[in-house]
Amino acid sequence: MKEILNFYINLAEEKLNTLNKYKEKLTVIYGFPLKKEYFLENDIEFEELMDAIVYKFNKLQSIMGEKIFKLVLEYAGMEAREKSFLEILSLLEKEKILDMRKWREVRNLRNSFSHIYPNEADEMIENANLLIENISYLQEVFQKLKQFKEKTDEAYSK
Repeated sequence: MKEILNFYINLAEEKLNTLNKYKEKLTVIYGFPLKKEYFLENDIEFEELMDAIVYKFNKLQSIMGEKIFKLVLEYAGMEAREKSFLEILSLLEKEKILDMRKWREVRNLRNSFSHIYPNEADEMIENANLLIENISYLQEVFQKLKQFKEKTDEAYSK
């Protein structure tokens, strides 16, 4: 189990590092918060950067939510295999790794990008800015997951 958990932690870290590079490039070129005009100008570089950020954000959140959450709890000796996703979030909240409400908001934000259409530029820019702001939240949760795993490693080594 430890090897699988380490694999997903390394994969998530790789996605997070790439996501932060894209975010930095986007904010250097276009500034932050992003402006509505960028979504209306058909700037290919802007669209490519935003697509890359949304994709990496989605992948990172999926790896964390679908793989690491259960694995890290199981690794720590907690029964998580048969628990619902909300029960998993509740356990993680008790361990002060995340806030359930915030995680659901970020997940809904992620899902909103698959349902936005070109005539909804105001909603698109608002969601894009929120997504970029929440990269730091994903990073915070990821760091807490790693720390939780490391504490478990220490407990096993005693």
